[in-house]
Amino acid sequence: MNAWEALIVFTMANFIAFASGLDLKVIANAAIAFVAFRALHAVFYIANLAWLRSGVYALGMFCCLYIVYLSATR
Repeated sequence: MNAWEALIVFTMANFIAFASGLDLKVIANAAIAFVAFRALHAVFYIANLAWLRSGVYALGMFCCLYIVYLSATR
């Protein structure tokens, strides 16, 4: 369920970037980092490493907030 919730936030952040007219090349690194953090989240979930799982979840959400920030300051 957590993956679906994160996907909704990521989708909306990217939609905001697209709707603001931001060049999508600007957010590419943040988007790739988000996907990497979500993959790590799954690995840490399987390994039952709660602190690391929470950390990469927070970093993934930071990537989404960064995309929205870039869109707002365009």
